[in-house]
Amino acid sequence: MSLNKNELTRLFDSPKNADAFLYRSSLYDTAGTDAQKQAPNEEHRQLSAKIHCLYGIPEDAVGRRALSAHPQARARVYDLRHYNQRTRWGPFRDDGSMRVDWETLESIMILLGYNNGICSCRYIDRFELPWSRPFDNLFGPRAPASFPVPSIPRRPSMVMSMQDPYNIAGIWARVVCFLDYDDLYQFNFNPAASRHPADQPLPPITMDEAIRRIAMKLSVTAITAPGKNDDPSMPVVHFGGAAYAVDTNLESNANSSIRGCVRTTAEGEVRWSTVWVFNG
Repeated sequence: MSLNKNELTRLFDSPKNADAFLYRSSLYDTAGTDAQKQAPNEEHRQLSAKIHCLYGIPEDAVGRRALSAHPQARARVYDLRHYNQRTRWGPFRDDGSMRVDWETLESIMILLGYNNGICSCRYIDRFELPWSRPFDNLFGPRAPASFPVPSIPRRPSMVMSMQDPYNIAGIWARVVCFLDYDDLYQFNFNPAASRHPADQPLPPITMDEAIRRIAMKLSVTAITAPGKNDDPSMPVVHFGGAAYAVDTNLESNANSSIRGCVRTTAEGEVRWSTVWVFNG
């Protein structure tokens, strides 16, 4: 095990350190304990959310405390005001810069962790969330740093999957959560929501969500040059494959073809885009 990971884990075992660094995003304006307060400016809030995403939600006291913020996290995730052309309908800043919105990712992480924890454990060994141990994404066996990162491939004779720096080909586990459409509509477009200040978060919610565990079998279909908003040293890798429900064969909405691409943003973060294809 990495000595860096051991030392970081030891430092964040302290509740005071965790409160000072992990719980300073805008989520903690209303969530958390009295010792957990949002940072005074946006960049510090974003940095705190990023550290929290890197730390994860391990099965310890520090991790479990984060799950108590799930009503506020759910409100942020399902607030449709966050998804527009400027954010590219994803977890990016609302300024068109394509910088990651770590506060939104933090809320997604908390929500997935909470929902996955209250669901059936039948498939939990296959669907262990990648943030179940402290800093596992940085120093664990799945960490990107454990693989070489080549530049744009220059050898067309090589098998495409061998030219892929993102290691897409293979079987992936995916966890999907969603609100009932009526609940989503009511949350965003009820009279109180329509009068809510645009710069203020919507109230916390505890509506039940549906959760689906999905397996995806993917293969590389093409590798192209980066676009104008991408890291110029990294390729865009396109993929195709199939997705199917793991919990039940009767969930037709989870059984489909799938295609998409993976790229690196100019900020250096990996961005996945997927398209689900039903009945052709």
